[in-house]
Amino acid sequence: MIICDIFKKYVCKHLGSWANPGQVLHKFNSTSAMATPFDLMYNNMKLEGQKVLGFGKYYGETYQDVYMNDYTYCKWCMTLDPSTFSMYDFQSYIQKVKKFT
Repeated sequence: MIICDIFKKYVCKHLGSWANPGQVLHKFNSTSAMATPFDLMYNNMKLEGQKVLGFGKYYGETYQDVYMNDYTYCKWCMTLDPSTFSMYDFQSYIQKVKKFT
């Protein structure tokens, strides 16, 4: 899953040398009763990527599919003033994913 890979890179980048991708993947696959902030952030990004675009060329496609398949379109969307909540929400998703990469 793309968001999982992006999240692992983010964790490794910001937590230093102790966190390698194997450790990160193990951490998020474990079944601990207490969710960490990273668990919550990861799950939130997975859910947001599954939202459906409600405007434009890719109407009905998921945010993640559009981001992964047509980044030029995403850059163009970021130059616009959001005219609908769907566009605002998609722009927010793009900004969050950019933080992870």
